[in-house]
Amino acid sequence: MTRIYMSNESKGESSETERNYDVSLETLLGVEQHRTRITDTDGDTYTGHGTTSEASQSDASDKFESGNADCCFITTACLEDLGYNPSETEEMRAMKIVTKNHVLKSRAGMRDYIKYGRIAPGIVAAIRGRGDTEQIWRRVYEKLKDVSIAVFEGDLDKGYQRYKALVNELTSFVPQ
Repeated sequence: MTRIYMSNESKGESSETERNYDVSLETLLGVEQHRTRITDTDGDTYTGHGTTSEASQSDASDKFESGNADCCFITTACLEDLGYNPSETEEMRAMKIVTKNHVLKSRAGMRDYIKYGRIAPGIVAAIRGRGDTEQIWRRVYEKLKDVSIAVFEGDLDKGYQRYKALVNELTSFVPQ
């Protein structure tokens, strides 16, 4: 992500403010990728990726219009690749609940959320580049059902820990 540090000097005091561009260039799996972020009034962030600025903006807009926020990048990819409409599934609903009501409520959760935002696109790209993509997504889907059960039973921490373990497992697909 491109960062700008602006110096604000007044009354002899200096402060730096970090500001992020909406569109940035990053490298994912050795391929240059543009990233566009849209944040709605509820604070949900929708990140689009693409090989051009226009493609990343289009991807972010599509996610915004469908309601698939960043908290659910892997879940969205899994559901879409299996033919589901993510915004109509219990698995997506569970992920949004656990993210808003548990993950984002602690510093450790915020750190995990930021890390997830960095690694999830690479995980999805790696899975989609394999010959056994559908089999992997079917296994992921079964684990997402387990996450959903825990969340809807009211055990948000259990759902979060299950999802975190799933993401850690999926990192094995990303070349080092």
